[in-house]
Amino acid sequence: MNPTAYLDSIALPIDRSADPLLLPWPSPANPGGFRSFSTITEWREFIFTLSLGSAIPPFVSDRYYRAQKAYFWAWVHFDFIKLGELAALAALELALKERYAFKIRRTGRRVQFYELLKYLVEKDGLTNDKSPIVQKYGGNVVCNLYEPDEARIAREGTPRKVLVPEAPMTLVEIRNRAAHADPFDTAPWGGLLEVVRDLIEYAYRDIIVK
Repeated sequence: MNPTAYLDSIALPIDRSADPLLLPWPSPANPGGFRSFSTITEWREFIFTLSLGSAIPPFVSDRYYRAQKAYFWAWVHFDFIKLGELAALAALELALKERYAFKIRRTGRRVQFYELLKYLVEKDGLTNDKSPIVQKYGGNVVCNLYEPDEARIAREGTPRKVLVPEAPMTLVEIRNRAAHADPFDTAPWGGLLEVVRDLIEYAYRDIIVK
């Protein structure tokens, strides 16, 4: 398809009540639920509720804002959400590097994403009780961030004659598959942008101003 013709054909519907935007997203007492948006105003206001606190450094917040913009354009085409997820995870990794990388000594190689999330939980005290999205909707965020070392060693130590189980679908695995495979080969991950927002704000909780 001619890209110019495609772009010229794009319209921004104000109301799509007949075909609402349906997105997996937690809601009170239903962490695995869906949300429906019928007007662009509803969608816009929802995206605004996921903004970062004003004290987050611009080199992080600017990248997170790109994720919000990509999510917003899902109103036109659903695939934009997958781009938004990848942008959000990139912003999260950047934030965690700035806050924790210097505390994790790794000679000769850069600190990995899972190490940053591990530090966030095991050294900086993140628990589900301190997670706003869990407080609002229930569920369990911490166990879905990274695979603990003990579980990973046990999985990778599976005898050679047995098929090694795949890594669990944690935030680390979501990022790895999106970055190194096809970012569009899965459905949107419910609540991912909100989880990322909460994790960034937790990492910067000592300076944040809401």
